[in-house]
Amino acid sequence: MAGGRRGLAVSVIAAIEYPARGTRPAGVYVGADSFIGDAMSGDRLRNGGKFFLRHGRRLLVGCTGSYRVTQLASGAVLPVQEAWQSTDDYLCGPLARALRLAVNADRGVRRADWAMILAYRGRAYEVQRDWSIVSSQWPVCAIGCGAPVTGGALDALTPEGGWTRGTARAAMRAALRIAERRCPMVRGKMWYEDVV
Repeated sequence: MAGGRRGLAVSVIAAIEYPARGTRPAGVYVGADSFIGDAMSGDRLRNGGKFFLRHGRRLLVGCTGSYRVTQLASGAVLPVQEAWQSTDDYLCGPLARALRLAVNADRGVRRADWAMILAYRGRAYEVQRDWSIVSSQWPVCAIGCGAPVTGGALDALTPEGGWTRGTARAAMRAALRIAERRCPMVRGKMWYEDVV
């Protein structure tokens, strides 16, 4: 069983944006733990199933809290961005609508039990309770009960936080190690994905 107490999104999914460098486009490095239980159980995913990729690995959707939400969202037909659409129009319009319809199809899923993160075209976004999609002014986004620790560690490990050594990948791996030590419901194998 995933989800835990009402309002608690167990575990963590975090994203850190990185700039274009040379021929490599800008992207988002995403990390997640594999814990899907609550305070009474210790279930772990074996396949990194807290997030999934679509559209040639350019769109990542990740969920914490209710694993059922990940299952519902991953079964949705997610539209592609049309050439005439801005990224904001696409995310807040057809993409948000498709995710909302898929998740709301199961009336047993309570909105307070989960959180959702997106990575698309070099930016990280959080899906709000009213299905609005927002990006941070900072290059870091984190959801779940480990979000404060992971997000704080990532903030400190970015150039904006004064850290100039290493890559987004190194920062994410260090932040998740810190979260695993500090948060009792962040644990298990860590999964990573680079979304460009």
